[in-house]
Amino acid sequence: TSRAEDLLERKAGEFFYPPHSKEDCEKLGPLVRHRVEVFGSSDRAWDDIVIAGMGWVAISGYGTKELDVWVPKGVKVFRRPSLLPSEMRSKGITRFHTNHRARSPRIYRKKKAIVRGRRDKEKRDTLRKEQEQVEADRAAEVEVAEDVPFVEE
Repeated sequence: TSRAEDLLERKAGEFFYPPHSKEDCEKLGPLVRHRVEVFGSSDRAWDDIVIAGMGWVAISGYGTKELDVWVPKGVKVFRRPSLLPSEMRSKGITRFHTNHRARSPRIYRKKKAIVRGRRDKEKRDTLRKEQEQVEADRAAEVEVAEDVPFVEE
C-alpha cells in the first residue's frame, strides 16, 4: 500500500486521470482495499464489480477469481449479477495474447531478477544473523569456579 500511495502522489495529474491535479488527489485521502470474489465463464460475464459513484466492471473468464479493488475510504465496492452478461458475444473481445499486460519478455526477466535478488538478500540477512549469534555464543565468557584447575569445553 505504501508503494501504491507513493506512486499515486508522484504521478497524479501527469499519468493517472482523474484526479487532474495533485490538490484533487490529496482530497481523495487514503486508499482502502476491498477483496471481491467473482465468477465468470468463457462465453459470458456472470458477475459485475460495482464501484459506487463510478460505474461497474463486468468480469468474464472461466472460474472463480478473487480481485483486489483499491478505492478512497468511504467508497462502497460490491458484487452483483451482470447487467450485460452477453455483451462479449455481441461486441466481441480481443483474443488472449502471450504478451501479458503489454509486457515484453525482457520486462519479465527484469522482474524475475528483482524478485530473485530480494529473496537472496533475505536469505543472506538471515544467515548473517544466525552466524552473528553463533559467534556471539562462542565469544561469551565461560563462568568457571575458582577451585577448578582446568576447563574444557
